[in-house]
Amino acid sequence: MSIVRQKSAQEQFRCRVTAGVLVYEQILPAAGGANNYQLTDRRVVQKAWADFYSRPAEKAVL
Repeated sequence: MSIVRQKSAQEQFRCRVTAGVLVYEQILPAAGGANNYQLTDRRVVQKAWADFYSRPAEKAVL
């Protein structure tokens, strides 16, 4: 039995500064190639961040 748990694939994002403005992009692994980015909203990134780091109360480590 492996002690390493397999996690489902998570969304990945990057943030660039373009003309002094933050631009959020989502990395699309299915698109392949070097330019596999799609513009996305900051709220989408914040939601993904919150979902990744939140834990259900019953599974919290004390």
